[in-house]
Order: sequence, then structure tokens, then C-alpha cells
Amino acid sequence: MIASGIFIGVVTELAFQAIDIWFRGGNITNVDCYEWGEVIIAGGIGAFGGSWVNNSIRLTKGSMLFKNVSRRLRRTAKMVNKKEDLHHWLLPRRWEKAFNGRAAHIVNHPLNLNRMPRGAHNDLHKLNNNLDKIWRGAPQPVKYGAGLGASGAAIDLSNGSLE
Repeated sequence: MIASGIFIGVVTELAFQAIDIWFRGGNITNVDCYEWGEVIIAGGIGAFGGSWVNNSIRLTKGSMLFKNVSRRLRRTAKMVNKKEDLHHWLLPRRWEKAFNGRAAHIVNHPLNLNRMPRGAHNDLHKLNNNLDKIWRGAPQPVKYGAGLGASGAAIDLSNGSLE
């Protein structure tokens, strides 16, 4: 789903740019007329979005406390096997307790949970750098999106056309 998201993002951006070039009287076959940094950024957004659409699931109604969400993901959706843990990759689990359970529906949402091997999850929590924890614990679509977005921005900056 990540590859199809990238493809859809790139093709959509190229189509919009081709239409814009054509309306301005340009030659749509001239590759120099395109903003390639924007095309790459669109691919990154597609990688990110395409995978989220695929992995977003609807949980059955019930408590959004982590122990309940984890159980439902393991049993109902069969997303996580016995040798894997669910890692809160962006919003930490401690926020669930810090807000007395009121933030549980956000903190324990499946989009904030990344499944990973138990050993890697334990090693991740031994790191001291929070940004490193976020990056290493992030799902692959987030990493692809960030990488493609940074690449596109670098291309735009090198052309002097960051908009």
C-alpha cells in the first residue's frame, strides 16, 4: 500500500502540474517545466497517507485504555502476534495516566501504535534521546514520508524555488 500511495501522490502532482503548464501555454513534454521537488513531496505524502488508509481500523466500541485496546488489536483485528509489542511511537503512553484516562482515545489510537518485535521495543526504551526514540519507533510510512519530504525540500532549496 505504501508503493501505491507513492505512485498516486506522484501521478496526481504530475497531472496537476501538466494541466497548469498546458493552461499557461507551455510544453508539457519538457521535463524542465516541472517542479520535481514538489513531485517528490507529493510522493512522500502519498506514502504516508496510503499506508494509513490501509492500516486504519475501526475498533469495536469499548474502553480506550491501553490494556483494552491492546487486547482488541491482538484478538479481534489480529494485527499483533505474541512475539510483538505495541509501541506508542508519537504520543507516549504515560500521557494516558497524566490526563487520568481522558487522552486515552488519542494516545491509544491504532494510528499511534506501531507493532514491533519485543526485543527491539525493549531496546528502544533504553535510548536517552527522545527524537531518536520517535524516529526508531515510527512506522515505515512515516519514515518514507519524512525522507521523501526532506528530499523534495532539498531539491526545491537547491533550485531556489521553495514555495
